[in-house]
Amino acid sequence: MPKAKLNSGRQAQEIGAAIIGAWLKALPPSIAANITAMNAINPLTITVNTNMFASSNVISLRNSQNEVTRDVLVGTVTATSPTSQRFTILQANGNPLRYPRRAPTMQGGAVATATPLIGLHDDLTVVLQEVIKERVNLVFDQPGEINIVVPTLPNDVLTRDDLIKYLRDYHRYGQGRHYHDELATAVLFGCR
Repeated sequence: MPKAKLNSGRQAQEIGAAIIGAWLKALPPSIAANITAMNAINPLTITVNTNMFASSNVISLRNSQNEVTRDVLVGTVTATSPTSQRFTILQANGNPLRYPRRAPTMQGGAVATATPLIGLHDDLTVVLQEVIKERVNLVFDQPGEINIVVPTLPNDVLTRDDLIKYLRDYHRYGQGRHYHDELATAVLFGCR
């Protein structure tokens, strides 16, 4: 299968470094508030130990079991004291977030300000385009979604017979491995 051609003097590791850089840019340096109470689950309503949030702020939540809900919105805000506030949580589309009944409590969890990764699309494209010769098309994974990339045909395949020979040779010499546990990379017909 064809592999991406890198610009002169660039290394494939720079692609991973750019992605890690985007993650670091999207994450705040520390939590913004602790969740002191979970007041309701439909819509999710929490109380936090600060008065810094405003309606429509983008935040991420961590529940008491360290599970994270990313890129949700602050809904209606009510100050409960000079050092705390209660607010509803909205999905990114503005609809109220319904928290599952059996999910771990939010009390004892944390809130952090958030920058959705999709907001870094243009910056990351520019960085990756400096590394990769071909046109870069970024796709950001979303919760509950799987992105499958169908690779281009191998360079030396012109007919079905060529493809069958290519696949037979790949399986004969590829040692039957289609998944690498340590790297957690799926291998499909020789694409890595």
